[in-house]
This record gives sequence, structure tokens and C-alpha cells, in this order.
Amino acid sequence: MTSLLFLHSHLMYARTTIPVALACVQKGWDVTFQVNRPVVFGRSFGFSDNTIKKSPTNVNILNPDSYNWIAELIGIYQDWLSIHEQVHFSWSPLTQNKRFDAIIGTQKDIGILSQIAVQGIPTFALGYQHLPIIASLNSSSTTGNHNLDLQSIFFSDNPFSAEHKFADIVKNCKVQLNSFTYLDIVYSRKSKHSQQKNQVLIFCPGGYRGIISEPGQDKITCHKAQKALLERICLPLLNRNITPILKVHPLRARYHDVEDLRTLSDQIERENNLTENSIRIMQPLSWVWETVSESIFVLSFGGSGIYELWSAGVRNVYICGFEGTSRSRKFDIFDCCVLNSYREYENLLETSAAKIPNFDNLTDRVINAYQNLFDGNATSRVIEEICLQLGRD
Repeated sequence: MTSLLFLHSHLMYARTTIPVALACVQKGWDVTFQVNRPVVFGRSFGFSDNTIKKSPTNVNILNPDSYNWIAELIGIYQDWLSIHEQVHFSWSPLTQNKRFDAIIGTQKDIGILSQIAVQGIPTFALGYQHLPIIASLNSSSTTGNHNLDLQSIFFSDNPFSAEHKFADIVKNCKVQLNSFTYLDIVYSRKSKHSQQKNQVLIFCPGGYRGIISEPGQDKITCHKAQKALLERICLPLLNRNITPILKVHPLRARYHDVEDLRTLSDQIERENNLTENSIRIMQPLSWVWETVSESIFVLSFGGSGIYELWSAGVRNVYICGFEGTSRSRKFDIFDCCVLNSYREYENLLETSAAKIPNFDNLTDRVINAYQNLFDGNATSRVIEEICLQLGRD
């Protein structure tokens, strides 16, 4: 039986690997996930909402419960639950006698994976964040159909690829461009006839990230900053009869959760004589894609989720660049999508034109490159590549 090991240094990287693991189990393969917390009689310990809130930018608790949480986040919880008991969980899998036919992780852990690959074990790094690839770390061949595409926006000579050094990340790997595996379910559930509503979706930045609050700030400080932000963002929308929808960050900090935003939103509604629940709030693990497709535009605060939105063909996305700079500045290269001042935000709302940025050539090419890979078959291509490398059918 084909035996595969999945490795991660951060929990969120499992968004990419869990769809692949699910497909592997369905093929009858043996699947093991590395954990870093005790698992006793199938029960796992150490993962909860409180652990997320204490350190929202460094959630590296790996155990069955946290992997279940990821499956729910990406929308395949029931499928994952149906095979969960067939998945093995191991604290130190590489130090045990069990031999694995292949090791799978993401490009974020390519340094660790490279150390394994030199031992001769077939090793794969899958796309995550902004690099949509399948990389085989055991081959540095420069010929064939699946090697570095020097004509693509990701590896050709342009400011985007130069800024992120994509070619350096996958140096000495055999590379195939491939969409993010966790977007396959988005493709399969995507509505062909979405009805736009008078609403704007706002991806809350989550707190403790240098945008609205700093790590460790107290409740009073965090609530004051969040209320001020909500007033600046939501009131101009409400004054134009546009419904603000706040999507709570799955990795939210203390004092930045649903109940906090509800309390602050209630205050704003009362103080401005607004109807109750004029400001809508979405749960951290809610399926967001239907709301995305129905919104006039989407407002981000600079997270890498914009690459997922672009992949899925969502072009009416703006980056709020006037609230903090720690993350939005990472997107200066896409200045046409960044609202650099509050006045630019107000101007956007004042126009009756379509709420889609006027893309420059580079941004348009980048968006098209992501979207052209989005076909619902990213996981299948990973399985095909594994079979090819292992000589399986």
C-alpha cells in the first residue's frame, strides 16, 4: 500500500494538504499527519479558540482537532470527517521504523522538505499563499512539460516575480504551475448566476497585526481602536444604504471576536439611530464565497487572501491602505487596487460606476495568471504528479 506523510510547520498550511490527503485516502493509500501535541486514544489536546486568540499569528498546534478545524475552514469538513478515522497521526514519524513512499508539505516549508528529499524519499511542496505550484524536490531536470515556465508571470523577469523571488524558492525543483488545492471546492460550489446585493464585504484584519491593534493590547484599547475603524469604514456605507458585512478573521486575537464586533456594532447603531443589525457579522468559519460574489466590492486589509480571490475570478477587491501599513504596504506593487487615503475610499463610494479597480498592465497579468489556473482540478493534478513520481497508476 502506498504510504504518505504530510508535514507542516504552521497549521494554516494544512489548507493545501488536507484536500490531497482526502483524495489519497479515497484511493486506498495510507496517510499519516505529523502532530506536535499528544493524541491519547484518538483524543487530542491543546487546540481551542483561546489558543488561537493568545497568539493569532503563530498558530502551530498540530493535532487531530486542529486539522478538523482546517477542514471546516475550507469547506470540506463532512468529507474529511468521513475518512478521519483512517488517517494516522504521529509525533515523530520520521524517527520510527515505518517507511513512507512520499513526503508532502507546502512551499512555505521547502527548507525542511529539501533536507528530507536528499535522503532519497520522493518529496513534494505544494502551492500556498501566493505561489501556485506543485514542486518535486527530487528532480532538478530542466527539460519536460512540467518544469519552470519562464514565460509565466511567476518566473519571468517582472517586478512581481522579482519581489517575491519565486524562482529562488523553487530552485533545483521540478515545477508545475497549479492552483491552490483548497480552492477546488470553491470551483465546484461556485454559483453561475449570482445576484448582486447592495452590500460590501469587509475582511476584518483580526487584531494584534499592527493594523488596528498591537500584540498584547488590552480590551479597552482594542475596542476603542476597532470602534473607530468600524465607524470610518461602515458609516459611509450605511449613509448610502449599503450594508457592511464584517467577516471575522479565523485567526482573530483576543477582543477581536464575533461578540466584540457585535458589541461595538450595536453601540454604533444606537449612537447613529440605525436599525439593529444594520452591520452584519459573519462567523470565523462561515462559507464566505457566496457573500463575495453578491457584494458590490470586497475590502481587504492586505492579507494574502487576495490571491485566493483573484484565483477564483473575483476582481472587485480593494486593499485598505490607510489603516496601518504593516500588511497593506506589501501590495504597493498593485497600487491600482490600494485605497491609499480615506478620501480615496469616499470617492469610491461616491461614484456610481462598477466597483472594479482600473488595473494596470502588471496587475491585470497577475490576476489573469492566477485565474487561468482555477479549474477545480488542482488536487487531481497533485495526485497525478505523485503517481508519476512513484510509478503508480
